[in-house]
Order: sequence, then structure tokens, then C-alpha cells
Amino acid sequence: MKKFYTVAFLALGVILSSSAQEDYDLKVLTFEGDKWSALIDNAQYGGPLLYGEGNGFYTEEDAYKWYDEGNTELTSTINNSWGSWCYWSGGVAVSNYYTSYEEGGYTTQLGIDYNKDGNHGYDNSSNFAVCFGYNDPSIGDSRPVFTFGDGQEHVIDHLYVNTTAYFLHSVILGDAFQSTAMSDNTKAYLLAEGYDSNGDIVDTLSIAVIEKGTIIRDWTKFDLSSLGKIATLKLDWKVSDDLIGQFGMTCPAYIAIDNVAVRMPKADGVATVAANDANATVVAIYDANGQQLTEMQSGLNIVKMSDGTVRKLFK
Repeated sequence: MKKFYTVAFLALGVILSSSAQEDYDLKVLTFEGDKWSALIDNAQYGGPLLYGEGNGFYTEEDAYKWYDEGNTELTSTINNSWGSWCYWSGGVAVSNYYTSYEEGGYTTQLGIDYNKDGNHGYDNSSNFAVCFGYNDPSIGDSRPVFTFGDGQEHVIDHLYVNTTAYFLHSVILGDAFQSTAMSDNTKAYLLAEGYDSNGDIVDTLSIAVIEKGTIIRDWTKFDLSSLGKIATLKLDWKVSDDLIGQFGMTCPAYIAIDNVAVRMPKADGVATVAANDANATVVAIYDANGQQLTEMQSGLNIVKMSDGTVRKLFK
């Protein structure tokens, strides 16, 4: 008899474990497909999609934007400053460009560092996105911004980041703005800032792009799940003094991203007791650790019903 109860409890444990993993569907924005490829500008700098006729767009309706509707619900529009919406004011641009870092520069601003043909997004995909901008109180706020088109708060589980050819050229070889190459003391961190629906900052996470003489040179996972549910994500930079000059950062504030994963509610919602199940009664209640309860507790409850079903209920 003791063995029977042990097996039964283990079976329930499997149900509990499975249920705990089914609170959300992980949706991924890959930037792949015709819809996204149509958003890749030509040329990389000064092209009509990101710069209009040269000075940007004078209405938000006309500005470069994208919306991952029905999937992650993420959306982004290039920023408005100096009277127009233009990529030079910051934003998130879809790309599939690549070049060697030796050829990196503002005319190849949407390229990542590769010197051979092929697909260079995460996991050998074709497309990715390039984020440009940062917040400098002395010259303005150009941080790239992500929001959710459904107006809800969601958990961004993770995304992948990679350096661009322009950024690498500047910090490895130096350029007109960054006259000296990086040293072992050079540091550069990408910041992910989460905001709630009231516009208040929730938390900030960081990933080292340059630290202790090493630099990101391939797609690297950036876990954002600890931000929790947020309404807005902004990307920013924090760099060491050798990457700062009279007019802000001396290295170009570009970072490539791909495969942005968002935790979305399951399509059928959390299981609840339907009206046609009114005759079923509660037999036992358990918490997420398999401990039997005398009554429903706040949060997740696993409820065994008299009709043999096991339900996951939230109080």
C-alpha cells in the first residue's frame, strides 16, 4: 500500500511539473520572412526607409516602424528629434548586411562582422536587427525603444546580441572619433531597462560587450527574464572613460539583436472550472511542490476533481 501511494504521488508530481511549465508560450521574433525583408533599407546609411528624402519623416505615421502582431506583439518606431523621425535619432532597423570589421564605418552601419558569404543572423538565419542610440543628458536621449502593440505587460525572456562591424572597427582599429584602440581596461556594457505601464523603471540588466580585454564577436544570449513583466524596453550603453569624449560616446552605439523571445499567455488561458463541470467536486488540493493543502492558497493551486481531472487554478 505504501508503494502505491508513492507511485501515485510521483505521478501527481509529473503533472505538477508539467503544469508549472505550461504557464506561457514562448514566442520568438526572428525577423525572418518577406514582411521583415521588406524593411531592410538600401542603402544602409541615408536610405529611403530610415531617412526618407534625407531628413527623416515629419509625421509618425510615415516613420519607419515594425510590429510583430499576433506573435510577440513587440513593436518599435524610430525616434523623433530635431523635428523629424529619423534613424540618426535612434531606433531598431531590420538588416541582413555583413562586412569585415576592417571595412566597418557609418556607410556600413547595419552590417555585422563577417567576411564570407552566407546567412549571418542567429543560428545561420538571414535577418536580424540593428539597434542604434543611447541616453546622454548633454546631447539627448536616442535610446531604441520596444513596446507591446497589445497594450499589455509581458516578460521578455531573452534575446541574442552581437557587435556590428562599425562598432568593432572603432574600438579595435580606432577612427576619427575614437583615436585609440581599446585596452585591457576598456569596458562597454549594453543595458536593458524595463519600464512598467506607468512609465516607471522596473529594473536594469546589463551584459558585458567589452570587458577584461575580451569583446563579443558572435551571437550571445542576454537573459532578460528577471525584469519580469514590463510594458517598455529601452536599450542603453555604459562605457569606460576612454570611450567618452567631449560630445558623448566616441564609439558608435550600435548593437545587433536577434531571436527576441517573449512569454505570452497560452491561447486557451489558465484552466478553470467550466459551468458544465458543476457536478464535479474537489477531492484534494496541492501546492506547486506537491504538498497537500486544506484550502486554496494565493497563487498556483493543483486541484484534483471527483471526475478524475486535475486542474491548475490561480487564486
